[in-house]
Amino acid sequence: MAKAPETKTTKRLIITSSHKGGVGKTIVARLMTEVYREEKVNADIYDADGNVGGLARVYRGPMDVKFYSFREHPMTLLNSLDTNSDIVFHDLPGGSLYQISKIVDPNAEDASAFLDTVEAEGFKLTCLHVIDSEIESTQSVREVMKSFDPSRVDHVVAINMREAKNSQTDFPYWYGYDVAGERKYGATRDAFVEGKGIEFEVPSLQVSTRAKVNGENLPFSVASQDKEKFTITERAQVTNFLKAFKTNIVPARKVLGLS
Repeated sequence: MAKAPETKTTKRLIITSSHKGGVGKTIVARLMTEVYREEKVNADIYDADGNVGGLARVYRGPMDVKFYSFREHPMTLLNSLDTNSDIVFHDLPGGSLYQISKIVDPNAEDASAFLDTVEAEGFKLTCLHVIDSEIESTQSVREVMKSFDPSRVDHVVAINMREAKNSQTDFPYWYGYDVAGERKYGATRDAFVEGKGIEFEVPSLQVSTRAKVNGENLPFSVASQDKEKFTITERAQVTNFLKAFKTNIVPARKVLGLS
């Protein structure tokens, strides 16, 4: 695993990131929402995919997640920093990078003006990338790191083990692989590690149990206690899923705003 960077105590703007849809960004955002609420972290959490976002459906009532459409109101991302909260977390829709760079300066070629504003407001940016085994999600990490310099931004990669058994073999474009003694791919992860990025695995949850939790639009912590909708085995699976996630994020806790 890549080593966590040393960072001073500061407020955090955390954004989920991926140009590829379906990688599991919302699952990771849901899990982080539950960790922040369980640990009573002073966090403002936003679902930036409007009324159709996964966070808005599940947490609007029990955990008071705010929602808006980033595509229609991108300035909300920066304006949300006008807060007394220590953490501002935005689950952004895929492909948001271009709009982020244009929020402050419509003619900007990179995200430097955006980062200047974030830092001026006393925040440090954490990009929480979520990847699956496909090449597009690894390419997304590479592109985001080009725009958000690792010397100014903390980068975290959540390796979604939803359909995987072994991260070293099931994520060939992230870790690289050998063909006739020659290494293929893996350069993005090399740059990520060199930039002191942090990676962790998102555990898997039994498919039918995950489908039922999603279908009921329940927080995982609520589902783990719901004896009417879930069997003993299903509740145990959800409990184990939450426990494993909390264990796996330990290397990234500091840059995710957790003590």
